This record gives sequence, structure tokens and C-alpha cells, in this order.
Amino acid sequence: MIDLASPITVVALAAGLALAVIGVALVLVRRARAQARKAERRLGALFAEIDAALGERIDRSSGGSWRDQVGQGLRRLTAEASAGMTGDTAKAEPDWVRTAEHALAAAAGAVRAFQPGSEMAQVAERLRLVERIQATLSSLSALRDGADIENALVSGVLNDLLTTEPLIAAYFGRDPAMVPVTEGYRIAASALRLALFGHGYAVDTPAPLSILSSADVRQEAVDGRELRRLAGPKALANRMAARLLPGESLVVYPMVPGWSTRESRQAPTVAVWNRASWLN
Repeated sequence: MIDLASPITVVALAAGLALAVIGVALVLVRRARAQARKAERRLGALFAEIDAALGERIDRSSGGSWRDQVGQGLRRLTAEASAGMTGDTAKAEPDWVRTAEHALAAAAGAVRAFQPGSEMAQVAERLRLVERIQATLSSLSALRDGADIENALVSGVLNDLLTTEPLIAAYFGRDPAMVPVTEGYRIAASALRLALFGHGYAVDTPAPLSILSSADVRQEAVDGRELRRLAGPKALANRMAARLLPGESLVVYPMVPGWSTRESRQAPTVAVWNRASWLN
């Protein structure tokens, strides 16, 4: 039996306890050192990433000044990025003309896919969509820069595309078979409008079946596309024309797009409903 009152026993117990405390302390110290080394490796890897991102080595031996170095490096990178955006890259504009070509080519493919003898095949033949698209694609392939597209608008090269798009959307856009044609035309026309707008031209094509009471457009009574020969458009236009008041005109489709710039304006030309033609 251990005599707890014995001095020797007390010394032995105290020594054992001290050894245990020392042992625990050594374990904790080793663990702390391992964690410190692990944290140091992580910090080293982090600083290496910062060095690589900034393109220069950060001096971490001078106390807290490394924060200033990182901040200065980030501000430099931001300034360089801003300068790059105002350079040639920022000036590069989307190639809207090529976008229009791709969209119109897709529309042409959809027209060719119409079932022979179907209603939409007859519409496409009456409106000569394939020939019109091919002519427009040939013209678009020659456009290279902003001056080209401005000249194409003013000279009438873009007339057919910009006026056919609203026509087929208004009269045939709800037909499922015509959807890819309508969307192809719409994307192509929108791309060209964006290209022109980027060069200061706002295009104006009055919507088919809209009613005009102003003299801001040039009106033409001749149905050059013979749209009235198609039963659906004829019936729709005649129903809309029944709402006309004296002095008003019904736009059956735009013929020549209008445009405006800061210096000038060109009024659009539209084909308007004519009683003698459309009611016969």
C-alpha cells in the first residue's frame, strides 16, 4: 500500500505529474509547429500566386508594407486593363454584315425546304424570295467597312432586305412553316440596323398595316410586289382599310427605307392601300 503521507511518495507523484505535463506540452508544441509550417506553406503558395498575377515579386520582409505593394500592383493592373479597353480592341465592332449574311443564308435554306406546291412555297414563289435573297447576299458580300454600309443604304442596295423583313413578318409570321424564314430575315435586318446605327444612321421602315395621317412619308399607290394577288394578305389589308378615316392611308408594306442622321433625313417610301386595286 502506497503511503501518501511519505515525503518520498509525494516527490515521486510530483515528478510523475511534471513529466506528464511536460509530455503534453511537448505534444502541443510539436502540433503547433506542424500547424505553423503548414500555414507558412499555404502563405508561401498564396504569395507565389500573387507574385505571378502581379508580374513582380512582393517583398514580405518589410513588415506590413507588402499590403501596399499588392495594392499598388492591383491598381496598375486595373489601369492597364482600362487602357487596353480604349485601344484597338475597344474600337473593334461586331461584324454585323457577316451576321446578316449568315442569317439570310439560313432563311434561304428554309425557303428551299418548303414542300413543293404548299401554300408557303407559293408565297415564296410569288414574292420571289429565293431570287431576292441571293441578290442581297451577293451585295452584302461586297461590303467591307463602315463607308461601304453607309453607301449601300443611301444607294438602295439594302432596300430589299430592310423592306421584305417587315412584310413577311406582318403577313406570314404566324405560319409555322415561315418562322425560320421570318426569323432569318429579322436577324439579318436587325444586324444591319445596328451596323448603320453605329455609323450614325437611324433606319425608318413604317410597319405594314399601320395607318398614317402625316405627310412624313412618300406614298405610292402601285402594288409593285403584287401582294394583293395573295388571298391572305389581301383579306387582311381590306379588313384594316375598312377602319380608315378621311385623310388617312394604310401602309401595305414599305418600299424604300427612310433614314436620319444628325445632319439630314430621308423620308421612307411606302405602298399604300388603293381601293381600285385591292377591292378588285
